[in-house]
Amino acid sequence: MTIREIEEQLGLPRATVRYYEREGLLSPARGGNNYRDYTAEDVATLEKICLLRQLDMPLDTIKAVQRGEVPLREALERQEKLLGDGEERLRRASELCRSLLRDGVTYPELDAGRYRQEPALPAASPAGAGAEGTGQGEAPPPAPTANRWLPELPPLPEGAVWAYNPWQRFWARSLDIILAELVVVTALALLFRIGPVTNETTLVSIGTTVLTWVVVFLAEPTFLALWGTTPGKWLLGLRLEDDYGRKLTWGAGFLRCWGVLVTGFGLHIPIFALWRGWKCYKACREEEPLSYDQENRYYSRVGDRWRWRAAGAAALTLALAVAGVLASFWAILPPNRGELTRQEFYANVSALSDQSFWTGSSLSSGPMWIDEEGYLLNRQKGVIIEDGQGRLFHYGDRLEDAPLYTLEVDEGGFVTAVTLTWEADWDVGLAVLPVQRATLATAAFQGSRMGAFELMDSPILEALGQMDTLPNGTPVPVSGGGFTATLTLERDNCRIAPMSLIYPVDEGRASSCRFTFRLERDN
Repeated sequence: MTIREIEEQLGLPRATVRYYEREGLLSPARGGNNYRDYTAEDVATLEKICLLRQLDMPLDTIKAVQRGEVPLREALERQEKLLGDGEERLRRASELCRSLLRDGVTYPELDAGRYRQEPALPAASPAGAGAEGTGQGEAPPPAPTANRWLPELPPLPEGAVWAYNPWQRFWARSLDIILAELVVVTALALLFRIGPVTNETTLVSIGTTVLTWVVVFLAEPTFLALWGTTPGKWLLGLRLEDDYGRKLTWGAGFLRCWGVLVTGFGLHIPIFALWRGWKCYKACREEEPLSYDQENRYYSRVGDRWRWRAAGAAALTLALAVAGVLASFWAILPPNRGELTRQEFYANVSALSDQSFWTGSSLSSGPMWIDEEGYLLNRQKGVIIEDGQGRLFHYGDRLEDAPLYTLEVDEGGFVTAVTLTWEADWDVGLAVLPVQRATLATAAFQGSRMGAFELMDSPILEALGQMDTLPNGTPVPVSGGGFTATLTLERDNCRIAPMSLIYPVDEGRASSCRFTFRLERDN
């Protein structure tokens, strides 16, 4: 028998059943899925406990009766006396209250000494008035029957049902997580110009997931403590409270988030995460509370009328995902926009060279550090590098004798054209065409005047990706987006391989390769 069947048969809140289990009054067996399986004997035990609790009998006394330490007759006689004392005390208190009302005294006029001369009220029993006498300072759940001594746990709101539907919970959780992820993606794009969609690296992917859960761990407990719900749960009509209908504390909400991450998502560990997701789905289908909700009331305040809300959640989730993608693609644009000075152009190139979106498929140097005059600098701090000529380079030294690009500016000092000239060096038998540097120049210059998707669709970038199709020695103009690029590739006895590699065809004769790239504004 499941906990839900116990609730229906005995009318006993699950929180009370769980409390009796924690107090050792009940020990249900566990099935193969580790869920509680209540037997007919467990039901009979609960009925006995409920009957004795109707007498306001403390749990310690019921435990002693169960263990055979105290005969039931002795416990009943003791409880009858306690109840009688309580009734007498209430009668005396009622008489004193009527006396005060009859005299019509105000608080400043109240002569406590006079009224204290009335017959003394019996002292309250240590175990009376609903106290358990456990010594733990923890108030027990009230008895599950209409009893003037023991108010019941608050029922679910009218029309509400327990939140067992896995799809309702799924959409609520998905919306909350994607909201947190949108916060992370936007922050990475705005503050660090890192786009998880465009910077498809393992480190960025793992970092985004970790930061998303950091946001969840900070935001969700706050929402639950203040409002008893989260944006996703609110939209799906879900509410989360403790057993007594109170909002969760921040700490309880934090611990629940940890349970969701470990038990629900399996820490995002492959295979294990899928297994945990299936186990949680199955538990919800069997109407078993998940481990992190054992002490909570998680219910749907809209009953089963949540499907239109799910459609809205799905649409909103899709919209937020699109917003996250747009924010991620915004990060591939250069930081300096519009008219560019020399320094701003070089700053754009340096910033974009750190993004795998622009450099991930190239064998060139990768991230670059360029000074205000356009010279490529050594960025390996504390490392000494020795090149083929035997020269030593330190951190911040210029790596080449000429600027990386030749810039042309107008009278206002703004860049109007960028030229890149390169010749192959066959010291190692292979060379790499500077496609990455030409691509970065295009993104830094042309990208300062257009959006991300327009830039990615640039015919100039497309031409740079098809270097092996360029005719030998013939300038090829390519225009698009208000810019014109001229690509000239002069080669002799060499061939272009994938990844922009070039190599000699006939080792017996000289080889040469010269590449010129010029990008200028049309206006």
